[in-house]
Amino acid sequence: MPAETTATTRLPRIGCLMTPLSLPITKLPGNAPLGTIIPAEDMAGYVKASEIVAQAEVQARQILEAAEREIEQLYGMYEQISEAAWQTGMDRIEEEAPGLRQFAVAEAVEWLIAEQELENKIIERLEGQLSGVLVQVFEEWYGKQSEPQLLANILRERIKKLSGDEEWMLYVSSEQYDELRQALISYPRLRIEPDASLGSGKVLLQTPLAILSLNLDEQFDWVMSRLLSHSREAWRRQLSDSNDPQQGVLPLVPEDFIEARGGDFMSAGVVLETVVISAAEAIHE
Repeated sequence: MPAETTATTRLPRIGCLMTPLSLPITKLPGNAPLGTIIPAEDMAGYVKASEIVAQAEVQARQILEAAEREIEQLYGMYEQISEAAWQTGMDRIEEEAPGLRQFAVAEAVEWLIAEQELENKIIERLEGQLSGVLVQVFEEWYGKQSEPQLLANILRERIKKLSGDEEWMLYVSSEQYDELRQALISYPRLRIEPDASLGSGKVLLQTPLAILSLNLDEQFDWVMSRLLSHSREAWRRQLSDSNDPQQGVLPLVPEDFIEARGGDFMSAGVVLETVVISAAEAIHE
């Protein structure tokens, strides 16, 4: 028959302080091979296991606390090292800043010099080609112009200076007489007369003080020579000099013309500004 046993056993609480605990056992099914009392050997094993667990928990807490302290120390060391490294870097930058600035300036100067040299080389290589293009464009433009119209455009700039009752005489070639007379009909004080000694593209403007000579062929040759031998800037600088006949000023009045008209006129030159400006505008476009 199964034995029904009522007993009270005191067991230690594992993982806590060792305090007595009363556990009433009202019934144990089956036979009770151990009887009503737990053997001391088994009880010692239970106690030892509880102590091992408690010690493990204590050691774990100690390891965790040590790890936290180590982390705090490492973090403090990291901040110190970072601060020292930053300060060292700033000190080095401050020491090397003048040299770095000088190096940067030298690099910039060398780059600018190299860029300028490259531009000069490109200009030197293209200058000949550019002159050829300018010559071609000017020739095409000039070839499409009407000589009487060119002469009229240039003469208008001079005739605008007429004042009071002054009367000017304009001698033109016979074949261009009609066209020029029609083009300049709005200037009543300008008398236009044909002259068989003047070729196409040539006129002589007689004023009370001087006789001005205008020859389109000579001006065309002058412009072409400037395009072929000088840059555009040099060409414009030479245009500003009106005292040198080789710098764009028209030839002086022929002596035989003055003698034929019985006058001792003051010679003067006229710069072919209209032709040059019109050609430059056509080239620019």
